[in-house]
Amino acid sequence: IVEDLLRNSKIDPNLKDIAGLTPLHYAITDENYNKDLFLTLIENGKTNLNAKDNQQMLAVHYDAMKGNKVEQLISSIMFDEKASRLNDAAGEKHWTPLHFAVFFKQTA
Repeated sequence: IVEDLLRNSKIDPNLKDIAGLTPLHYAITDENYNKDLFLTLIENGKTNLNAKDNQQMLAVHYDAMKGNKVEQLISSIMFDEKASRLNDAAGEKHWTPLHFAVFFKQTA
């Protein structure tokens, strides 16, 4: 269903809810994390990898906390010319994704 929705030009995968969360944020934070769903979102070419929630956090911040080990997200951000640099992606607490990864002991 997600793939079909993303093919529709009227569907915006970057719309935010009241907390500023996008579907990409939810894909990362879901307790039943689904890597295929996540990859569908980041590989469709329409999803903004730099979308910040109301706390100024990117999806990669949540990934660093949850430890889903989504290397694809980090590498996509690092190599996307339009993407912000990870050091510039500090949230409301001025923590970068590295801060969260270290704090939540996500070593791999």
